[in-house]
Amino acid sequence: MGAFVVASLSGAVPALLYGRPRGWEGLAQRGAYPPHSSGHILQESPLVARSVPEVPMEMPKASEADKKRFRSLVPDLPEVVIKPMFGNLGAFVNGNMFAGLFGPTVGVKLSAADKAALESTERTVPFGPAERPMGGWTGLPEIWNGEGAGDEARAKGWVEKAFEHVAGLPPKAAKAPRNSKK
Repeated sequence: MGAFVVASLSGAVPALLYGRPRGWEGLAQRGAYPPHSSGHILQESPLVARSVPEVPMEMPKASEADKKRFRSLVPDLPEVVIKPMFGNLGAFVNGNMFAGLFGPTVGVKLSAADKAALESTERTVPFGPAERPMGGWTGLPEIWNGEGAGDEARAKGWVEKAFEHVAGLPPKAAKAPRNSKK
């Protein structure tokens, strides 16, 4: 039987798991997690998994002024919901996020054509943590964060395009209720 070595990225002592795994559920019960989960590496081998140093992601918090500006850019419609997310804000339609705030940066989820048009004509920025930006998202140019009325109108226009694009997507399915253990 093969041995599975699980090493925590935080440098914890590896744990050996013997026997043949029966899917990730069996491994999770023994303290291992799938390779894509944070903080663990799983390898099948007599070799020991190397510990990789963790790099904490920077999560900038939006200021109250940033949050006020974000709310002013989002369409004021009954189907739009603005929710707090990790000290920032997200704007949703039908359960899908179409605009977000990450520190002072406003990010939008646009159609491929609109995304290409915006990125080819403006100095956009990646949206999300620098270590792992959100795929398919574009951060509006930071210069638009100024007080100029023209920049505010352009930002509002791109947020509205993001709303129109995401509103046309299928609604996000509601999550099944969690079973509480008593």
